[in-house]
Amino acid sequence: MIEEVKKLYELIINAKNCVILTGAGISTLSGIRDFRSEDGLYSEYNVEEIFNIGYFMLDPTMFWQYAKNFDISKYEPNVVHNVITKLQQKGLVKQIITQNIDRLHQKSGSADILEAHGSFDNYYCTRCSQIPVFTNDSAFIMSIVNNDLTPVCSSCGGLIKPGITFFGECMPESFTQITEVINNCDLLICLGTSLEVFPIANLPGVVLENKGKIVIVNKQKTRYDRYATVKLDDLKSTFEELDVILS
Repeated sequence: MIEEVKKLYELIINAKNCVILTGAGISTLSGIRDFRSEDGLYSEYNVEEIFNIGYFMLDPTMFWQYAKNFDISKYEPNVVHNVITKLQQKGLVKQIITQNIDRLHQKSGSADILEAHGSFDNYYCTRCSQIPVFTNDSAFIMSIVNNDLTPVCSSCGGLIKPGITFFGECMPESFTQITEVINNCDLLICLGTSLEVFPIANLPGVVLENKGKIVIVNKQKTRYDRYATVKLDDLKSTFEELDVILS
């Protein structure tokens, strides 16, 4: 494995536009459950309903009950987040794209993150689209939810929704930037993502069509494994070794 990590490092330092794409798998090392692993959220929750905009508009209770157990403030970045930050600060990574909504990249010190699915960092009203002042405070929102109440807009009484992309919604504005970044990418490193959720799942294919290279570090198999210049399974050991090389 050490030789493969060295090969990964060589790819990074020789790339002109290295982009990192992260999924839920990188945050499992911080204690956040992913979706599709053996003990992932799919084994306990109907994720398609919890994160479905139609279900949310009919009855947001199911979503907020899930969110009650997802207090992002108690989680800390791990070695993967921290090494990605080092790579970015050294100028070796041009852009970070994440499917995650936990903000751990920002917490580790990374900058200019393109959040493909938004985050819990902001909220808006589904009726009047206003962003009332109090909804910018996640702690305040969660205090409402923890009292088994549904957050509503202080202006019109409409349902308050976090700024994350639900199933059935259009991709956020950041996806236009993501497309531009990927079109200029010559090395895409996919970390902890099953590459099952579209349109993100198309990104490695775009890079390959543009004659770029892809690297995959993920415990489960993905549809792009056979096209990867480097394929590794264990995120923790890979990034611990990469940290040693960087030092």
